[in-house]
Amino acid sequence: MWDKLSKTQKTVINKLIDKYERSKSYTGDCKVNRNIFLLPTEVFTDYDSDFADVEKVSQFEDELRELDEKGLIEILYDTNYVVRKILSIPEKWDMYYSLLGRVTKKQIIVEQRDYLEDVLCNSEDTIILKFCEEQLKRLHQGKKPSFSLDELKVIVELIKTIIANKTTLLERELSILKFGDSKVFEKSYKSKICSILRKYGNYEERLEGIDVKSEAEHIILEEYMIFANPSYIYFKGNGRIMFQDGHKISLNNDISIGLISDAISDIKNIEIYDDNIVTIENLTSFNRYFAQNTFSMYLAGYHNSAKTNFLKLINQHNQRKNWYHFGDLDPDGFYILEHLKTTTNIDFESKFMNAEYLKKYKQYTKELAENDKVKAKNLIESGKYKEVLEYMLENNCKLEQEIISLEEMTEI
Repeated sequence: MWDKLSKTQKTVINKLIDKYERSKSYTGDCKVNRNIFLLPTEVFTDYDSDFADVEKVSQFEDELRELDEKGLIEILYDTNYVVRKILSIPEKWDMYYSLLGRVTKKQIIVEQRDYLEDVLCNSEDTIILKFCEEQLKRLHQGKKPSFSLDELKVIVELIKTIIANKTTLLERELSILKFGDSKVFEKSYKSKICSILRKYGNYEERLEGIDVKSEAEHIILEEYMIFANPSYIYFKGNGRIMFQDGHKISLNNDISIGLISDAISDIKNIEIYDDNIVTIENLTSFNRYFAQNTFSMYLAGYHNSAKTNFLKLINQHNQRKNWYHFGDLDPDGFYILEHLKTTTNIDFESKFMNAEYLKKYKQYTKELAENDKVKAKNLIESGKYKEVLEYMLENNCKLEQEIISLEEMTEI
């Protein structure tokens, strides 16, 4: 019976179809009708090996002979009756597809084209439009689709959901909502979605200098209020927060506060009594750092949109403050500082981030990685932080901020 094909026999037919659909015979560009064939090792890798399992070789050959006897393939043997080629039967292509329940490449392209054109007619989002337009362009150029139709539909719907999201949503919650499984999004779609959002969205300035893939993905998703874990903003200093409902929180420099990012939209006013505001890159330094007349905030490396909004809110309600950033004394630390300036439009100055501290804590410095050197040169060429970065390059050194916060924690 045709429906009793073994796994190996189905693999043979599938691989013949794959080759056929990649050939000029399939596209009609070849005037000579060339027969499509497989080498036995394309199906059974160890077929020609002297160490192959004899029983497996015999079973493989039996399954090929059964296909040959049914008229589905033709086997070419060498003089020792060893299989050399597995030939397709040109008249059997329709049967091949039918046996496997497989749709032709041409039909797949038509279905994808119809779907993409429908999305283009019914969507207004720039990212979705650009993505679908490029996928259509690939099809018109005869290129292989980037995704199967089913996967394409999932990706488009995911992008729609992410772009439309306005409240805090955790990645695993998104996964359950869309797939009924908490891990599918991270495992199968997160990187693909972030790649598309990055390519067609306006993220290059925000992601400049970020070369860790997972960190870039977090920043992209957090722009849409989607977090790997609940997002909190940690800060300490003297002041008062007033919420829309009349509730008030008094702040002082002795107690660190963690505010969930959703609460930012509920703030009516925030008053900072200190003259200085410092953002701090790493948690250890934030915990260690206490300075008079200073409001400090834990940044956690490259900040997300929630922290951007919080900083903007503080700046809006508190004029004539001195803004500083305290980060690692390495090129990434200065990229983070530039990232802060660009996204908040606040004129930050660096704190403890000059060559004097590299000299002072020379025994704790590390050598620059190649990527550090590239980033340092890029910043120097743009006219930024020239003195300290040239010192780093000349002395092949960088410094983590934790030793500085340990020694200098009361300085301001």
